[in-house]
Amino acid sequence: MTRILVVDDEESICFSFNRILTDAGHYVMVANSYLNAQTLIATNEFDVALVDRILGNRNGMELVGHIVKTQPFCSTVLFSAYPSFQSASEGFRHNLFAYLTKPVKKADLCTIVEQAGRTSRKRRLTRGLEMQLFQSPKRPCQFYGIVRNAVRLMRLILPTIIELQTRIDQRWAYVLADPAQIQQVVIHLGINALQAMEESPGTLGMTLEPLRIEERSGTGKRLEPGKFMKLTVSDTGCGMDEGTRARIFTPFFSTRPGGAGAGMGLTMVRTIVENHGGALGVTSTPGKGSRFYLYLPLIEHD
Repeated sequence: MTRILVVDDEESICFSFNRILTDAGHYVMVANSYLNAQTLIATNEFDVALVDRILGNRNGMELVGHIVKTQPFCSTVLFSAYPSFQSASEGFRHNLFAYLTKPVKKADLCTIVEQAGRTSRKRRLTRGLEMQLFQSPKRPCQFYGIVRNAVRLMRLILPTIIELQTRIDQRWAYVLADPAQIQQVVIHLGINALQAMEESPGTLGMTLEPLRIEERSGTGKRLEPGKFMKLTVSDTGCGMDEGTRARIFTPFFSTRPGGAGAGMGLTMVRTIVENHGGALGVTSTPGKGSRFYLYLPLIEHD
């Protein structure tokens, strides 16, 4: 159930929105003024806020800014009978989810609220996962052992038309890590590569090698000079153009048809890697495939 706040100084609008959204199965609270809305915001948590641009002698945009500061997971939707480019631009600078024009059609209202509610829930989920990541215990472990186990699991799901090529340096190199999280990262990158090749014959490559970085690296998160283990996961799939490659680490972005998939996998992968002091980079050529590069710093261990 999506928790919705409707703010409009027109009683008829509040009544109409309340009835439509309640009938759609949502929990709705209404406010007919800026001050009433502030009171509700201070005492309740909302997933979506629908705010009129003009609230008596107050600007609805002020309320949008207040919501963004006090309830960062709430998706805000502004609506107005007199929309303007200036107000739209100002709204989207406040991370406005949508801008609707009155009168709002029932179908459009329900669709926007459903989408905004999903976005709000994803924000909360992502934040919860990030908190878990930063609280996870780490210990010295051999990176090659983690990769070896991930490769073994990947072979169990590998289609017969895909060839798995590995070159794993098995020296006793240690990283400070949560082994379960890093194994999940490796498996996710492997599955991502399989999806890029879809149902076509191809090659999935995994290479693990030591690396010394002499100068600050510009690969993803900047890496300080030092010793690292570098994992390269490659595929011979469809590849990505520059526009797609620039967005793949954006939360909820998905390259799958129709938005299939979590749309947040690579974002969380990068978060895990950076939480381990490492970095994640990618290169890709349309029609030829992609390569993901994972770097984790080595540690001294007896």
